[in-house]
Amino acid sequence: MFRIMLKIFVLFAFIGLLSIPSYALSLDVQATGQPSARIDAIETRRIAFLTERIGLTPEEAMVFWPIYNQNRQKREEISNSFRTRWGQVKKVSDLSPEDAALLAEDQVRRVEQLTTLKRRFHEDLKRIISPMKIALLYEAERDFNRILFQEARRNDGERDGRDRR
Repeated sequence: MFRIMLKIFVLFAFIGLLSIPSYALSLDVQATGQPSARIDAIETRRIAFLTERIGLTPEEAMVFWPIYNQNRQKREEISNSFRTRWGQVKKVSDLSPEDAALLAEDQVRRVEQLTTLKRRFHEDLKRIISPMKIALLYEAERDFNRILFQEARRNDGERDGRDRR
């Protein structure tokens, strides 16, 4: 009986997590005032995909998802900061030597920040899930991103075909 109640609680906790917009949606929200259904659907798929592939127990999931979401938010902040500063650059060869040096330095700094964040995230994960599940997480993230890229490429191909008619 207790186990069933725990599973029900975890189910509602997941539903609660899904209802909270992640930081990754914030760019879309800023642009339109509301998160797009497409991004919401991708985030819902990501949660389901990772949960299944990692094999999180209800207890692990309750601790894992807040840490995972916080890490994703920080990664987005680092990347958005770089894009804000350098996103308008079309060709590096058009930059002055001083600006090119700043761009290169900022690229290295961004990679260093992301690497430091990844190390902290990995250490946090080691306290809550097994090394096997951590490795499965990294694999699942890669696989999920590959699936998204393949779908985007397929959709672009379909759009290109429609535009030619």
